[in-house]
Amino acid sequence: GKATLLGYTTYDHSDCAVIQLKGNINFDSDQRELSDNHLEHGVEFEDGTVSAILYWDHNSHMARFSKSKVNVLMDVKNPLHPNAKSQLPTEESLTVYSAIRRQ
Repeated sequence: GKATLLGYTTYDHSDCAVIQLKGNINFDSDQRELSDNHLEHGVEFEDGTVSAILYWDHNSHMARFSKSKVNVLMDVKNPLHPNAKSQLPTEESLTVYSAIRRQ
């Protein structure tokens, strides 16, 4: 994967580095074996991509905000044609906010 520093910003009263993350999801043979167990249910996972924007609070050593997107291609058994598969592109988005309680 790749991480790129895009700059700095103030987020919720904290100085944060803005970092862009990009990478590929590559399933190894053990993970594919687990994926193959899903084939009896008609689902097989292909490789994919992940990207994220991260606000890193360097004073607190933690991510204060992140927004991630994961794309994976799935092969799904076609219920109308048992020997055929359909490709189903999937996208998952995850947004995380972290607060620091100041006393």
